[in-house]
Amino acid sequence: MKLLIVDDEVIIRTGLSTVIPWAENGFSLLPAAASAEEALMRIPVERPELILTDIRMTGASGLEMSSEVLASYPDTEVIVLSGYDEFTYAQQAIRQGVSEYLLKTSGPDEILQAALRARDRRRSKLEREESRRMQSEAYYGQQISRLLGGGRPEPELLEQTFDWHPALRAVGRSRGLQLWLLGYAGP
Repeated sequence: MKLLIVDDEVIIRTGLSTVIPWAENGFSLLPAAASAEEALMRIPVERPELILTDIRMTGASGLEMSSEVLASYPDTEVIVLSGYDEFTYAQQAIRQGVSEYLLKTSGPDEILQAALRARDRRRSKLEREESRRMQSEAYYGQQISRLLGGGRPEPELLEQTFDWHPALRAVGRSRGLQLWLLGYAGP
């Protein structure tokens, strides 16, 4: 899992990069970013799966960056580190969909555990999505086979079947064809 650390303080970036055994725990550490702006320029190219960011930095904040990242890359996990134990920051971070909100006073083990939880959440989500995709492809394949074999699909599922494939979408919008497929005789 690719990890990007974002913090405007070099000592924090260096500490987070070197103190925690990222590689031994399955993380590929990207070069740290010194600002939210730098991170936002690099993210589309480097595609980190986990971002560990400071909440308050010179320029754009970690929350502003997180909001942009999650809008464009919703599968990205974001952990916010803050030197501020303020409830309003935590609330805002949660509303934006960040994975975890930790204080900078958290120890390396606590930060690593948060990263491992984020990794596990991402893996589980991707596995569920893949399972759903495979199930829906099989289901829609059955519906199309049923149609081609002369069978009739369930009326409420007809529109979903046609939405499955772009070529079928246009054909499926024809009310006459839908009625024919359902076995209704014309006037």
